[in-house]
Amino acid sequence: MRTITRLALALLLVAPAAAAQSAHPARGHARVGRLARKLDLSDAQREQIRGRVASHADELARLRAAVADARAELRHVLDTSPADAAAVRAASQHLQAARTERTVARGARRADVRAALTPDQQTRAQQLRDEHRAQRASRKAARAERRAERLERKAAGGHAPR
Repeated sequence: MRTITRLALALLLVAPAAAAQSAHPARGHARVGRLARKLDLSDAQREQIRGRVASHADELARLRAAVADARAELRHVLDTSPADAAAVRAASQHLQAARTERTVARGARRADVRAALTPDQQTRAQQLRDEHRAQRASRKAARAERRAERLERKAAGGHAPR
């Protein structure tokens, strides 16, 4: 039993750090590359945006780790027995505060990148963002529809072929 407890504690301590390290710094460069193609960015704009994204990288990595830590803390509090409502409330508020700080930092990065774009490029970037959101919403609706169909088949007493 002690071994399991130690293993669980070690996992709680290591998981947030592993999650923070799994952030892919190369993704930022890939996004800049796609953005550059779709918005027809000049070489100077590409470098300027890369620099601006990089300037926010450390802070965002720290904030991602803080959210992971707060999430782990909340899970730990929820897994303790008996449940302590005040501790759950405090851990939940801590998680929400960490998420809020991360969102503020993301907004600052977005504004910093947007400042490097011309007005036409800013308009096009907004259109691309809107299209992406619409595609995501469509995929989400399709998943929900498939899930509902599976539940209906299951409730009908059988698994119909797909």
